[in-house]
Amino acid sequence: MTSPDSHRALIRKFVRRTAGSLVFLGVILFGAAGTLNWPEAWIYLALTATMSFGGGFWLARHDPALLRERLGSLKQPKLVEFRDALPREESGKIFKRRLRDPYWQDQARRI
Repeated sequence: MTSPDSHRALIRKFVRRTAGSLVFLGVILFGAAGTLNWPEAWIYLALTATMSFGGGFWLARHDPALLRERLGSLKQPKLVEFRDALPREESGKIFKRRLRDPYWQDQARRI
């Protein structure tokens, strides 16, 4: 069972992602049309919003684990590291390979 706080956080994440997607879709639709006076696009957005929010809230109530899985963890860093100084090349550019090396030490293959 999930705690009420984690359930609320899941709902907030769902609402943010769905609203962001709808805004993006609206920008694409109305930007391509060059006008907001396009009733069919407004109907499409309303139907998409109804289906998205309805399905998401139903999942949040009946199977929060599935909703959490569907939302994924995209763009959520697993580690944030602060350093006082970064290794630099002679030209002054950041030496990215030296930053990556400690994380690939124990791996058989490097990407």
